[in-house]
Amino acid sequence: MPRLRLIFLLAVLLVGCYEYEERVWGPITYSTPTNTPPGTVGEPSVPPAPQPKADPTFLSNGIVRVGIDLARGGAITFLAPATASLLSLSTNMVNNYDLGRQIQASFYSGPSPYVPPGAQIHPAWSYMSWNPIQSGDVFGNGARVLDFRNDSTQLYIKTEPTQWALNNVRGQATFETWISLKDNAVHVRCRLTNNRPDKTQYAALPQELPAVYLNAPYYRIFSYNGLKPFTNDALTRIQSRGKTQYVQTTENWVAMVNEQNWGLGVWQPDQYDFVAGTYGPEGTGFEYDFGTANAGPTYYEILDHNIVYEYTYALVLGNLEDIRKWVYQQPRPSAGPNYRFVKDRQHWHFYDFGRDTGWPIEGEINLPLDRSDILMTGPGVLWDAASIPKIYIRAAFKTDARQARFRWRKPGDPEYLADRVLDFPIIGDGEYRTYELDMSRARNWNGQITVIGLEPALGERGGPGKFLKLQAITTTP
Repeated sequence: MPRLRLIFLLAVLLVGCYEYEERVWGPITYSTPTNTPPGTVGEPSVPPAPQPKADPTFLSNGIVRVGIDLARGGAITFLAPATASLLSLSTNMVNNYDLGRQIQASFYSGPSPYVPPGAQIHPAWSYMSWNPIQSGDVFGNGARVLDFRNDSTQLYIKTEPTQWALNNVRGQATFETWISLKDNAVHVRCRLTNNRPDKTQYAALPQELPAVYLNAPYYRIFSYNGLKPFTNDALTRIQSRGKTQYVQTTENWVAMVNEQNWGLGVWQPDQYDFVAGTYGPEGTGFEYDFGTANAGPTYYEILDHNIVYEYTYALVLGNLEDIRKWVYQQPRPSAGPNYRFVKDRQHWHFYDFGRDTGWPIEGEINLPLDRSDILMTGPGVLWDAASIPKIYIRAAFKTDARQARFRWRKPGDPEYLADRVLDFPIIGDGEYRTYELDMSRARNWNGQITVIGLEPALGERGGPGKFLKLQAITTTP
């Protein structure tokens, strides 16, 4: 049963190890986890457990019909044109082979493996981290709906999720979902509220925002990942049979379509990082068959024990041309950094050796400088360096160091490279200042930029009372 477990395997990018020499980040290299399942890069094949008796409810606007199942945590289990016959097996686009498919919320954090006292973990998922999902678990236990409303214009669901790999273990969280329809699109807002007794701040892991599983006929996956976004440049077909792969798009959408180029687009605002793949037979199959296509947006996120985390997305029905036209009518992604850490981390996180002071975020990221090799990194982007002549960092440094280092990556860079840096002077007295970075001085600040990062204190060995307090990274003071 192919859930999106490369999400977990991708976590090696942050929770692996990297090589460090004082004052020099070379190409950062990572080790591969030793607990990956044998065989493919994707999923162990597990026969589906019996599922709960369906308890569906629907919303329709005459163009799109969407359905959720209250026996499966209120996850989206049905999606089709409103005019399609409900009697036809081929009508429903959503794959429901097991409780790990559907269109649903799914989150990841440490530890790995996660096996609380007395819990039973499925042997096929013995490596699995903390992973609450909306539908249910691999043993066939459905998640519990705590609250539900359908006023014919919006669905609201509050869910107590289950841990995917464990037998009937609740998720130490609640999920809230709001679903509405407009024209040919399903608009969804999701909220995670954690209530974990384990207060450890684990390293960031990639999240499924959401997990989207369609039936095998929608095996043709397309997006755009070129350097001329929003110009109707030729699309790229993503070939990923039998595994899930990471895709950095540049038009913030992915589509899964059939051989007639009709299907579903998944869009998220200001998002570039997606995963996509197919499993089992391609081209033919229904909602309870093994064959599936999956695609969805992903961010690396730190999920604190008490975090409240929200995201939105849209599911767009139509042919490829319709989907792309719809995307072009939406607000475009940001053209440069505008990170203001007012109430959240803005998708920034730390390589494994960094921990901040935790949730809630109240106007700043507060990062203790308790060791020498801390690197902050932002989410995936696509910016034209020429249009960003200056960057402003609003921060307070308490450190013996006299310099910080701004980093960036360009298309094709496997990681941060040694020749993509700009060092700048800092004052380590703990007072807030705005630091102006003149990017015209920076070698290799040209072409397209795909990620930025910050080493807050070059040469700082770490110790009590040392910190970075970061309010903003922007293109204007």
